[in-house]
Amino acid sequence: MSTAEFSALESAIDYLKQGLMNFSSRDDGNYTVEELLKCQAFVVFSHAEIEVYLEKVSRKIMTSAQDAWRSNSIYGRVISALVAFRSQGHSSVPNDPKICNRHNDIEKIIEQTFIAQEEIISKNNGIKRSNLAQMIFPLGVLSRDIDETLLILLDNTGAKRGEIVHKASRVSLGKVRDPFTDELSDIYDLISEISVFDNKIVDLFGIA
Repeated sequence: MSTAEFSALESAIDYLKQGLMNFSSRDDGNYTVEELLKCQAFVVFSHAEIEVYLEKVSRKIMTSAQDAWRSNSIYGRVISALVAFRSQGHSSVPNDPKICNRHNDIEKIIEQTFIAQEEIISKNNGIKRSNLAQMIFPLGVLSRDIDETLLILLDNTGAKRGEIVHKASRVSLGKVRDPFTDELSDIYDLISEISVFDNKIVDLFGIA
């Protein structure tokens, strides 16, 4: 079972493929400038859709835990991780249980961690492993829950997007790898790895 966010990601990538990769593969690699530009656009927009997916699914995990806490005071895996990673300052036990502040009132501490994590997600700008770590690890995802292959592909796609956006020029178009056997294939390999990750998220957090 997949999340609604992953289904939306798959649809978005397919839509981009239909709209931008709408030219034929060439064995001789002799693509036109227009075709190479379309391929670059496909990579950049695919990167953006993957970034949106990671942000939305991270926020969904947090919101689910937030709702459970606020409605039923359920303190689970997500909140435990948030308190460990996002607590601001040193917490302490109050001398008087009826006189608390943001450092010793568990409700205030938890609410602060929600705010801190939401800020991280909102300011995210990328899909590399460091971006994923900031969004996912403070929600209780463990190292063993993430495959190295996924991280490598995220890093590679993030680097590729950076090269296109910040370094691309008419001259560099000749260095673009094959649009189909390389660029398109890499994006779909990444989507396949994200699918594995998404299924793990569903199992861990019960979201859909």
